[in-house]
Amino acid sequence: MTNNYLASYDFYAAAVELSTGQHGSFAEAIGNAYFVADNGNRQKLVDAFSEVFMRGYHFALDKNTNQTESV
Repeated sequence: MTNNYLASYDFYAAAVELSTGQHGSFAEAIGNAYFVADNGNRQKLVDAFSEVFMRGYHFALDKNTNQTESV
């Protein structure tokens, strides 16, 4: 199973958000693992933890939207 509903940049943005530690240590570890994984293992992380990546993506998107609105 592959997640084709987000672009690779979106998963990267989600991993950045998750790696902040603001969403728990497990999510932080998943985000950090994404950065050091090769492409095949990145896909495995996304497939196994798609809900975590979607949560991170939505938080990142919300932060970006709020920053844009306040400028």
